[in-house]
Formats: sequence, C-alpha cells, structure tokens
Amino acid sequence: PELTCENGGIDDSATLKRSFCLSSVELFTSSWFCRPNLRTVLIEKEAKLAAHQSGHNSGVLHAGIYYAPGSLKARLCVQGIDMAYEYCDLKGIPYKKCGKLIVAVDKEEISRLENLFDRAQKNNCKNICIVNSDKIREIEPYCQVEYSSKFKFNLLKGIKAIWSPHTGIVDWSLVTLKMAEDFKQMGGDVELEWTLKGIEESNNSNNPVRLIDGRGKELFVKYIITCTGLYSDRISQLSGCSEYPKIVPFRGEYLS
Repeated sequence: PELTCENGGIDDSATLKRSFCLSSVELFTSSWFCRPNLRTVLIEKEAKLAAHQSGHNSGVLHAGIYYAPGSLKARLCVQGIDMAYEYCDLKGIPYKKCGKLIVAVDKEEISRLENLFDRAQKNNCKNICIVNSDKIREIEPYCQVEYSSKFKFNLLKGIKAIWSPHTGIVDWSLVTLKMAEDFKQMGGDVELEWTLKGIEESNNSNNPVRLIDGRGKELFVKYIITCTGLYSDRISQLSGCSEYPKIVPFRGEYLS
C-alpha cells in the first residue's frame, strides 16, 4: 500500500475515509495524497475496531462550549457536531439529542457560569441559553432545592444553569465501524490483529518504509499516519523519535 494508518479507532477510520474524497488543499499539500485509486490500509492490533478509547468514553456530541474562542478546537467542535448528526442520520446510527445542563449550585459559581456562557456565545454554539432554577427543575427534576435535616439548611442543587439543547450522546464505536465500512467500500483494506513492533527503512524505492508486526508479518508503505492514541509516544519511538514528551494516561469511570 501507499498509505498506512496505525490503530483502528475513530480518528483513523475517519482520516482514511476522507483520504479518498478530499481535495489536496483540504488535506496536506500533495495532490498525490487525494485520489480515488489510492492504495491504503488500516492496521489495528486488536481483533476488532474501536476496542479502546473510541469505544470506551462518555459518548458525548459536544456543542463547543468550553474551548477558547477563536481556537481550532472551538471551530472544529461547533462544525463537527452538525457533521456528526448528519452522518448518523445518513447511516442510520442511533443517537439521543438529550441536551446538557451546566449547573451553578451556589451564588459563588454564577460568575464562572456567566463567563462560560460568554465563551459559548463567542464560539457560536447553537441555541445556548441561561435558565433559572424553575427551568432547571423542569429539565432535570433532580437539580432542586432540598432541606437537609442533618445540616439544618437548604442544599441548593441548581440555582442557575447553561442549557445546551444541541448536545447529545452516541455510541462512537458504531460511528467508527460505519466509517471503516465506508473506507472499505471505497477500496481500502483493514488488517486486524496487526501489532506494530518495528518501523524501518527499506530498499523499496516505491514504498520505502517497512512495518513489522509481532508475528513477523511486514508491510511496505510510502507514508504512515499515526493515530495511536495513548500509544502515540511508544509508536513515535519506533520511528526514531525522542521518548519525550511522554503520555500519562488517566482513567475515568461513569456511573449511572
């Protein structure tokens, strides 16, 4: 293959899917990269795609509230949520546009909430508004004022909030599988159980990079796109890069 992408998560599937249809101006600067007959392969060390971060996350379709105004993250998040909903509708992927409340539980938090609302407006987030305690309870009954017999005062569970009705949730592993399906239908290949153990130069002038897996398999490629998530620092070392900076992973658990 001429192009290889490492790891079978959503970033990889989306990147290779788009490689068949983007213009050269939109992705890299080489007209070589974007052509319908591009020979590409996605390699994944697990027996299925989206086995790690892409399939184990909170599943939120973010509206773009938190990112710094004017930043690339803010722009891509606001554009991306609409593109994600559109893609889910096109492919029949179920999602829930449940909305999100960002709640101030006491007066000290209101100024921070208003600053966040100002940021959301600057980012052009859709349908963002400030709601009071009555509206909060209408949307989420558990955000309410309760009297604590133990502490002898009211526990304020929501006095003001940002309401983002455009926020939703989706199973990103399903989105990943659909994008990989699109990629294969366009002519791409997916290699599962392919654990990358080495990156070397080869004598092949057309495909000068040799990829080696743990069982002795090899691929000769022209270019590599690395989307290996928490393993990115380890994979970069295989190609001769510094061991720094290192990735320090954190694990979160969601209870419902």
